[in-house]
Amino acid sequence: MTNQQEIFWKDGDFGECVGGFYIKNNLNEFITKCKETGLNPVGIKIEDGTVEIIVQRSPEYVALYEKDKK
Repeated sequence: MTNQQEIFWKDGDFGECVGGFYIKNNLNEFITKCKETGLNPVGIKIEDGTVEIIVQRSPEYVALYEKDKK
């Protein structure tokens, strides 16, 4: 099994940056469940302590979340 790494960056020039701050929560589990249902996470928005996962508007997304909207 191959580990795939995805890194999301904030736009801008911040000079030298370092990692090492880890959050223990179910974010990884949530992203895995998104992928298992066919959703493609493409971004993370953080605002006032709230984390929003942004996904591609794909046929799978439409089938799951827009099927009753018209």
